[in-house]
Amino acid sequence: MAREKSYWMGMIGLLFVLALILCGPQKVEAAKIGLNAKRATVYVDQTVTLKMEGTKKKVSYSSEDTSVATVSKKGTVYGKKPGKTTVTAKVGNQEYSCKVTVVKVTEKTYNYWISKMAQEGEQAGITEDLNDYEWSWRETEVGQTCSMMPLYTEEGIRYIAADLNGDGTLDWMLFDGSYIYVFTVHDNKVKTAAVIRGAVDFDMPPEVSYQESTGTFTVSQMLEARTSGMMVLKLKDGVCEQVTTLHDSVGQMEADGSVPHYYFKNGKQTTEQEYMADNQKYCQGGEAFIWGP
Repeated sequence: MAREKSYWMGMIGLLFVLALILCGPQKVEAAKIGLNAKRATVYVDQTVTLKMEGTKKKVSYSSEDTSVATVSKKGTVYGKKPGKTTVTAKVGNQEYSCKVTVVKVTEKTYNYWISKMAQEGEQAGITEDLNDYEWSWRETEVGQTCSMMPLYTEEGIRYIAADLNGDGTLDWMLFDGSYIYVFTVHDNKVKTAAVIRGAVDFDMPPEVSYQESTGTFTVSQMLEARTSGMMVLKLKDGVCEQVTTLHDSVGQMEADGSVPHYYFKNGKQTTEQEYMADNQKYCQGGEAFIWGP
């Protein structure tokens, strides 16, 4: 009996020791200190933010070549011109570096990213509809989506490579016969700024012009045999804001030989005077862009 009791006391002691080993203080490895990236690419006039990980100590940033890229106190790198530089983050006596390459936005930039989006089956949200005015019998497609795949697979896609908002950075427009796509670079990424549903019965590309005085661009297209539509847009912060829409419709000849003319502003019928005021302000005398093949 005494021997059995001794056996169980020994087992209890062994379990207690194991518990101390398993549940006792564990060695905790220190968090690794360093920048969130060792290499970074930023477009001209765009930014990318570097962050120091694994420490809460004060960090100071500097750029080896400030003519290529600058860096703020918070680690935001701004691309100034094409080239390479090294951004250094200093914590105490320790330094951590990131090699930064600054590149210009070019047609190749858009071709690469748009092809990638299309091949991955990305859907684009339709943001505007040129057919949207009160006399139109067509339902608006705003809020619906369309596949970007035709931009990669179909032939005959027309394009415009131009600065659509005067910020010095190249923007991109594509026309696939039905939809007008507007792409821009924002937050160091190629983004779809707008998708405009164009004419249904005509596959001719719309006219596009930029008005420097208002910082807007206008998309104009014949929608029906007797009706034309114009949409004025402002490209800002990666999206297109609609400024106004103008529609001009020619009626049937009257018995006296006269031909009535109807005008619309923002989808509602308006006077010729109001129509012409916006037409002169946004659509006349601007820089016209030519569609590429």
